[in-house]
Amino acid sequence: MVSSRHPWFGMEQEYTLMGTDGHPFGWPSNGSLAPKALLLRRGSRQSLRRDIVEAHYRACLCAGIRTAGTNAQVMPAQWEFQIGPCEGIDMGDHLWVARFILHRVCEDFGVTAAFDPSLFPGTGLVRLPHQPQHHGHAGGERPEVH
Repeated sequence: MVSSRHPWFGMEQEYTLMGTDGHPFGWPSNGSLAPKALLLRRGSRQSLRRDIVEAHYRACLCAGIRTAGTNAQVMPAQWEFQIGPCEGIDMGDHLWVARFILHRVCEDFGVTAAFDPSLFPGTGLVRLPHQPQHHGHAGGERPEVH
C-alpha cells in the first residue's frame, strides 16, 4: 500500500567560492581559465579552498544537518555538498540551513559562495540542479547517516 511507503530524498548543492574581486577564487583577473585548467583535479594545490569545504562540512555535522559528503567539481573553487537522505520536506529544511551555514563559514574565510547555475555565460560551464533521488527502505527503516 502506498500510504505505508516513506520516500527518502537526497540532493546535491553545487557552488563556487568567489573572491573579494567578484571572480571565482583563484581565477586570473581577466576572468578566464585555460582549457586544461578545467580538468578534474585532485590534491590540495588544484582543489582550491578545501579548508572552507571541510569547515562547512564539520559545522553541518555539529548542527545536526543530514549531510552525506562533499566533492570538488570541474572548475577550481567549484564544490558541492550532499544533503540526505531525508524524508519528505525535511530535505528542504536541511538544505536551507546548510546553505546558511556555508555563507557564515565563508565570511570567516573572506570569500562568498555563489549558487548561480549560469555564473559563466558563453563558456559552456553551467551548473544545473540535480533531481532528488527516491530512497525506499523496507519497513520505513532509517539508514545510518554520519
